[in-house]
Amino acid sequence: MTTNAFSQAVAGASLAAITAAIGANAQFDIYGGTVPADSGASTAANTLLMSGTISSWGTPTYSSGLGAMVSDAVFSASSYGTIASGTATFAKTSTSGSVGVRLSTVTATGGGGEVQVGNINFQTGVNETPVMSISIPCDAV
Repeated sequence: MTTNAFSQAVAGASLAAITAAIGANAQFDIYGGTVPADSGASTAANTLLMSGTISSWGTPTYSSGLGAMVSDAVFSASSYGTIASGTATFAKTSTSGSVGVRLSTVTATGGGGEVQVGNINFQTGVNETPVMSISIPCDAV
């Protein structure tokens, strides 16, 4: 049992509400530099390394490995070309109307970040395949 966890029904409904608020065709950007104070803060001082679109969100499902309900981002392309070279430090998700809604850690695949890519050291013109999900801890049953 996970302490301080929601039921699967509540966690699933919460995820569905969160992903609905973010919406389809959300902007997804990976940056290098200092992480802003919050998702609404400017990223003008950061280096934009990759930009893509989250076309939709997967149905919330239970992950026994995480002890959480999880909804995966469905990207509009299987991979995206990098815009600039640099080390990825964070990702920003914004609604299709450009309202910032989430900052996420970025790590290499298997590194445990909220966003994972093949290599955090981006090189201009080299494609990257981001993987991102949102999870809410919940009971196993």
